[in-house]
Order: sequence, then structure tokens, then C-alpha cells
Amino acid sequence: MIIGGFMSVSIIYSDALTSLGWGEKLFDDLVTGKAGLKRANEVFENLPSPELAGMIGTIDGICGDERVPQILDKAFRTILPPMAYASDLVVGGCSLGDLAGLDAGNPRAALVKAMAKVWPSKIPPTTLVSSACSSGTDAIIVASLAIKSGMADIVTVIGFDSLAAGKLIQHIALGTQSADRARPFDSIRSGTSFGEACGVMILANESGMDKLKSASIGRIAGFGMSSDSYDIAAPHPNGIYAANAIRNAIKGINLQELGYINAHGSGTNLNDQAEAAALRLVFGDYLDQAFVGGTKGALGHSLGATGMVEAVITLKAMNRRMYPPTTGLLDIDPQLALPLIRHSQIRSASQKFGLTVTFGFGGVNSALLMEASEC
Repeated sequence: MIIGGFMSVSIIYSDALTSLGWGEKLFDDLVTGKAGLKRANEVFENLPSPELAGMIGTIDGICGDERVPQILDKAFRTILPPMAYASDLVVGGCSLGDLAGLDAGNPRAALVKAMAKVWPSKIPPTTLVSSACSSGTDAIIVASLAIKSGMADIVTVIGFDSLAAGKLIQHIALGTQSADRARPFDSIRSGTSFGEACGVMILANESGMDKLKSASIGRIAGFGMSSDSYDIAAPHPNGIYAANAIRNAIKGINLQELGYINAHGSGTNLNDQAEAAALRLVFGDYLDQAFVGGTKGALGHSLGATGMVEAVITLKAMNRRMYPPTTGLLDIDPQLALPLIRHSQIRSASQKFGLTVTFGFGGVNSALLMEASEC
């Protein structure tokens, strides 16, 4: 299955709560190469194999196994603006959410409960997209389509997920959690560093912006989604299905206007190999003129929230004209042949588009094209 194409939907707000904090400080720290990772055995006690647990990107002040309500409460205090209360629709994005508590495996219920605590009136219709680690990206796509179709004038998108000890142990068993740390596209990469986060993005059409007296800070310019059945937990090594999603997202643009590519860059052997192959299939020699980077070495892989967080960062990078480095990267794997960002880069004024890519278990591939508000 492949869907996608051009669209033009305004973004009027975006921010993310992460292991490095939120707001301008989050991006400033990313640009300087800081990381919010901690040793897993310092966060979770009595892990069965602490020497295999590596580093994780958890949010300060969140504890225990019922973490989603705490994450949402903190996010709503710090990054949810009052304009969200005017939304016609809320679209959540989350993978499994918590594995313990009343709302275990039901992140929509947790989201609705958290919203009910802060919404000044009846909460709007609320749905949730759950597509593994592409959930946040796909929630933005669903919200964009709701605006484009005329279903809503203002849509708030909330991408969130949690990391408790149980999830971490599962990923250690799968071999996807590094015993070291996430080193995207590195020759010695050995897995990712899982984490948690919550991001908020508000989309609107002209009517919605007039109602809120707000201005656009960027736009969703295209998207692509594809699915494959190659393997439940691994992408096709040649990147052929992921490439389909990326092609649809960038369809019709002048490649010279594409600057930053925020890669999924999990740091696992299979993912990074497949992603590098997909990017080369789509862009060919032009890829060498682009700037490819990833943030999981700084923030951790926040599961169902990662697509939202990285969309927020991509938009910020385009608007600030600064591409953050690929934190954690030591030596680029020569077999991947990617033009990776080692140190922060200033973007050209002609490069108005940024691309962010996410992959999820089950063969979910998603790509989002974003345009800066000022070029």
C-alpha cells in the first residue's frame, strides 16, 4: 500500500517535551550537541541485565510504571498553548503507551482523561493513531487531511509515549536496545537508546487562523506512507518500500529547495542500512548535496512520540536556519555513503523544505515534507 502527495496545511504552533527539556532550550541544546540520555540502571532499579541496558532518554520528574498520565500532565503544563482549546478535533499519536495501570494498552483513554483535567469546556472529538514508531508522524498526516478535507479548521496533534522498565527489558531481549548508546549510522552502531516524549503541533486553515488571530510558522507540504510485509520487526534491507513513502512526500518539488533530511536514524544495523538505501534510491547523486541528520543519539527513540518530536525539530531547524548535528555519531559507516551532519550547519535561504522520516514495526514507513515560514 502506498499513499501520499502534495498538500498545503499551515502549522501555527509546535513544541516538544523531551529528555532535553522543551522550547528554545531544547533546540539550542541539540545544536550544541548535548544529549539528554541517562544510564538505564540509574533510572530503573533491579533490571535483570543492567550491563545490557545502555542509555535511555526519559523525562525528568517522571517515575514508576504508570508514566503516560505524568507525561501528559507535565506536557500540558509546559507546552500546550491556550489556542489548543479552540480545536475542532484532537488527533493523538502513540504506540502502546503504558503497560501497567488502568489505561494499560489504551493510550487514547489516557489522553482523554488528561485533556479533561485542563480543557476549560467540553473536550473536542479525540481520536488516536497507533502505528508503532510512526504513530506521531501519521497523526500529523491524519490531522493535515482533516484540515485539507474541510472536516476541521483547527486541529491539535499530540504525539506521546512512555518508557517503563518492562518495555526496556523487551527491547533488550529483541536486541534493539544498545548496551552502549544510540550511534546513528555509525560503523560501530549496536542498537538504539529508547526514551519517552510528548510533542504538540497545531494545524489550521485560513478560517482557523483568522479565528485565533494567529500566523503560520510553516506548513505541511507533502506526505508519503507505505507498508510492507517483509518482516514484522525489520525493514527490507534494500529500502525499496521505505523509498516509496519518501518519493510520495517530495513529489513535485525542486530538489535544490530541499535542505534538511531528519532521518529515522535509530542506530540499529538493519534500520540504518535500509534507510540509507532508501534515501539513495530516491535522491540518487543529489543526496550528496543534502544534509542528513538524526536526533535519537541526543533524545533517545521515543517510540510512538518520535515522529512528532522530530517533526517539531525539523520545522525548528528550517525556521532557525540551523541543522543540528547527529549526536552520538563517531565514525560514519562507509558502506552507507550518507552526507551526515557532524557539526551544526547553517541552511541556505533557498532551501525551504525539510523532510522527516519514520519507520515502525509491522512495516510502517512514513515521510513528511515541511516548509519553513521564512526563506
